[in-house]
Amino acid sequence: MIKKLLSIVLLSFFGMQTLSAQTDCDGTRYSDEASFQTLITPGILFGASDIVFDSIAIPAKLPLFMDVYQPIEFGAEPRPVIVMAFGGAYVFGARVSPDIVQICNRFAKMGYVMVSIDYRLSDELLINPSPENATRAVLKGTQDFKAAVRYMRKSVSELGNIFNIDTNRIYGGGVSAGGFNAVHAAYLDKNSELPEVIREFALENGGIEGESGNPGYSSKIDAVLNLSGAIGDTAWMEMGDAPIVSVHGTADGTVPYGSDSITVLDINYAVDGSRSIHIKADQLGIRNALYPFPGQDHVPFVTNLDYMDTTVWFTRDFMFDQVCPQFVGVKKLSKSKLNIYPNPSANFIQFAGHTPDVSYQILSVNGQTIRATTEYTTQGINISDLPSGQYLLEAKQKDQYSRLMFTKP
Repeated sequence: MIKKLLSIVLLSFFGMQTLSAQTDCDGTRYSDEASFQTLITPGILFGASDIVFDSIAIPAKLPLFMDVYQPIEFGAEPRPVIVMAFGGAYVFGARVSPDIVQICNRFAKMGYVMVSIDYRLSDELLINPSPENATRAVLKGTQDFKAAVRYMRKSVSELGNIFNIDTNRIYGGGVSAGGFNAVHAAYLDKNSELPEVIREFALENGGIEGESGNPGYSSKIDAVLNLSGAIGDTAWMEMGDAPIVSVHGTADGTVPYGSDSITVLDINYAVDGSRSIHIKADQLGIRNALYPFPGQDHVPFVTNLDYMDTTVWFTRDFMFDQVCPQFVGVKKLSKSKLNIYPNPSANFIQFAGHTPDVSYQILSVNGQTIRATTEYTTQGINISDLPSGQYLLEAKQKDQYSRLMFTKP
């Protein structure tokens, strides 16, 4: 009797969990930016780090703060959260950087809880720009990033889930140096992997987890949003590691697109950029998606709205399949229209996400067919030969039909 009762309870529990996930993942949340208004709570203290200058510790603690962006919806299911870190070569930048603020606001409007964090900067790179100090800067940033992730789990366990988050859906991302932090937080997960040049320093300061706060909680992130970042060595990546989505300029002169050295600030610091990360991910069977910005330099989305749209839409589609795996292969067919980007564009347009089975035709605004094809390639649609003006793009993918307008400047 007891066993039968327990079975009924368990079946009811898992049935409720399934229903909850279906309610949460309705095919609009996490994809439509018009879903929610945003509440921003700034300046939340999540930890404190030792101030370290050129390997010398100062007897003081640097407080670390975060800003939390929440979608406004009463009675909602616990939300996925993305912890974001700003860029700035580890010598400048702030959690209120305009690109981070825009990304956080846009994803929060889709339904995510977004977190923009502080991490220690490394002024010693301006005075002594050595590979050792660069490696130490990445370690400190990664330690602080991990402390922020631990704080989010602590907030559920000890603070009554004040941000209404789901601890099974915690993701990490960042721009440039912030991307380094997120990538290393995901893949540099053993003290044995620490580079020899900083191993002693690292082990004296908490190892890969660091001592920035919130011990006793996991710093695991379930996927990575890498926006023009890199990793010290793809050898740290292993089968079963977190999925990753990246955008990166192919002519990036600051953080290499492939495997090369960072020369900014006269640092000869060898790293593996996004292309190398995704080649390794393919080899290991790690789910991944890379959007290259052909011929573009570092972080083109920071100053160009079209590239920012591309960045948000591309990472959004990848993350939707992480957040709502039961909708993979369904959402794009029956729950929302296809998107194209960048728009406007002078040369190429792309469909959001991976859509190799799309057929399309380009029409004039009067409905006259200009170009038609039965197959869409990953190179995108070349529109460089079209005169300036507005056009319609009709796209078909299995049972979905979309008509989209785009502009050729």
